[in-house]
Amino acid sequence: MLITVMVYLTAATLCQFMTFETLVAGRTIAGIGSGFNSVCLQRFVEEYAPLALFSTASPAIGFMAQLGNFSALMMGLTQPPLDLKPAEEEVAY
Repeated sequence: MLITVMVYLTAATLCQFMTFETLVAGRTIAGIGSGFNSVCLQRFVEEYAPLALFSTASPAIGFMAQLGNFSALMMGLTQPPLDLKPAEEEVAY
């Protein structure tokens, strides 16, 4: 799981540079990290969750992943629009 954290950190660092190529590379690396994470978490739950909680904990991973994706999209909708025009200076008469 530490490897997936390093993959996500690499992806987040690449996404900070606002060029098309780095965004595509960062998102691709984040997708690979997401795949690693889904495999590792299933195995982690399988090995460490008690048998009485396994039937509850196993589907919770997929549900929480989808809830995280949904909340990230909703937070993106609440951002103000990007204003690309330079601010006009006010002139006092």
